[in-house]
Amino acid sequence: MTTGLQTLATDGLDIAALDDGSAAEMLHWHSAANLPDADQTVLLWVRYEDGETDWAAGWWDGEAWRLCESGGACSGRVLHWAEPAGPAC
Repeated sequence: MTTGLQTLATDGLDIAALDDGSAAEMLHWHSAANLPDADQTVLLWVRYEDGETDWAAGWWDGEAWRLCESGGACSGRVLHWAEPAGPAC
């Protein structure tokens, strides 16, 4: 299995220049049409009413997308979500 850093090196990133604590993880983005398990914290890719896009941490509560920062409903349209494994993997 190829790691995220190996993929970045193949794409031309000088990984030798990174500090010892550097890590990269490849994310698999799922269409928001395929919902994650309810109450599972995930990364969201959101398009807002002004056309801007950005990521946020949140979850699907079974009825609506919620944001981790506030617990409130996401004010934009969630386009995709990803489940990062984190550095412990």
